[in-house]
Amino acid sequence: DGDGHGGYNKAGFIGGGFVNYAFRPNQKLEMQILYMQKGAKVSPDTQKGDYTDYSLNANYIEIPVLYLYDWKKFTFKIGLMPDIYIGRTEESNGTDLTENPAYDMRPVSLSAYAGISYNITEHIAISGIFTYSLLSIRKNTLPDNVYFLFEHGAYSNAISFGLNYTF
Repeated sequence: DGDGHGGYNKAGFIGGGFVNYAFRPNQKLEMQILYMQKGAKVSPDTQKGDYTDYSLNANYIEIPVLYLYDWKKFTFKIGLMPDIYIGRTEESNGTDLTENPAYDMRPVSLSAYAGISYNITEHIAISGIFTYSLLSIRKNTLPDNVYFLFEHGAYSNAISFGLNYTF
């Protein structure tokens, strides 16, 4: 949010590992470490007179700290996730914005995390996750930025789907 483009139209890779501790029979604390690709993609739609061509490919190390609640074959997850920015490529209408200081990313941000997993077997699950940054991901404000919680800025939100294996 805050980039002037809407929708979930950029696929990216997510992978990593986790450890958890069961402090009650159906409740756990979990910490993950993930590599996550985030971004945005807008292609021109000349039939509608829109010639915008924009691409952002951002790479992060994510460290979710989560509370898990097991119910039947489902696991509900909620928590906070520090986002550590490790690099990006960004281009708008043929202009490389990657080295432009006005578009610099914050080195660390913080996101809210909510997810649900369906346990197919004792070791295999499928999951859906929604994350939304609580702090702006950019150092500077830009014209299309929005105001959310604490500040005016650009915010990352992502929907992820995964296949999980527990040892």
